[in-house]
Amino acid sequence: MGFFGRVLKKKGDGVSKADEMEAFHSTSTPVDPSIAKAHAEKDLRAELGRVQKEAAMLLAHHKTAERKLTDCRHEIATMESMAERAVSENREEDAKEYLRKKVRLEEELEELEKAEEAAAENYQQIEDTVATLKMELEEIKQL
Repeated sequence: MGFFGRVLKKKGDGVSKADEMEAFHSTSTPVDPSIAKAHAEKDLRAELGRVQKEAAMLLAHHKTAERKLTDCRHEIATMESMAERAVSENREEDAKEYLRKKVRLEEELEELEKAEEAAAENYQQIEDTVATLKMELEEIKQL
């Protein structure tokens, strides 16, 4: 949806931008195109700011998910190493406990991988939206 489509979508108060624009255009005063362009540019800049703020939040969420994933992988490797060391030192019960922890961590890893993939996808979608808004802003500037 282009900029003007977003401008025309319904607002939360029940009055759509289209209704506002129709009321504006139905007045006897002619509309100055430069004023309309400035208003459209202002609206687009405000929307871009909101979307960029959301993008920053989603990036932080993505980075957190990546960090948790890395930490979990490290813990799995640590449990594996500790189990191997316990076996080499004939501490079978300790080795079993480390392997049980490793299995729990591997289950957690699957969930973390799903969360990281979702976070990455969400971030990519918002970045695509940011790029689209920037392109539309450039189009308006060139009018």
